[in-house]
Amino acid sequence: MPKVIVIGLDGGTWNIVKPLIEKGKLPTIANLIKDSCYGDLESTIPPSTFTGWKAYSTGKNPGKFGVFSSVNVDTKNKRLIVNDSRSYKSKEIWDYLGERGIICGVLNMPTTYPPKRIPNGFMVSHFFINVPNYTYPKYLENELKSKFNYKLAPDYLYMIDKDLTIQDCRNVIIQRFDVAQYLIDKFDPAFFHMSIFW
Repeated sequence: MPKVIVIGLDGGTWNIVKPLIEKGKLPTIANLIKDSCYGDLESTIPPSTFTGWKAYSTGKNPGKFGVFSSVNVDTKNKRLIVNDSRSYKSKEIWDYLGERGIICGVLNMPTTYPPKRIPNGFMVSHFFINVPNYTYPKYLENELKSKFNYKLAPDYLYMIDKDLTIQDCRNVIIQRFDVAQYLIDKFDPAFFHMSIFW
């Protein structure tokens, strides 16, 4: 069992989470709050998914890791370039831990595609559509596909049918927890990070 588990709820601000706790919808989070401490985190400037997750994992602000949103504007060629893991040049917490022989695992954190090598660890990256080559080590992708029919994104995310989209997102999130348990049992990481971003 990991010594440290980070479960990141993308967009899970207290003004969304607290009312759900009060309605009895999040009993596990309610118990965690009751038996520990919690508080507000200051966001990045600009406050976005891409900058927030990398600020957490690198300990740096966007001015230091050089990425300010999900896209960069190429004014010379008049185009937008989608940022990915190669856009960031800073080491992350699992790089430092891995260099010290500590086994680390990362599952579904935005900004991690394509996956980078984690010394003594594994990564299942996140992306907005289903694309290949999303794991380190590489063999893990076929393993997750065969055991879980793993996918990076819901099939119906951009469909008009709202109910179908919600159900598909829910199924993908549930699958993430099954995959997390499998990866923890397989690799026994001391540090494990998982993001809930559908």
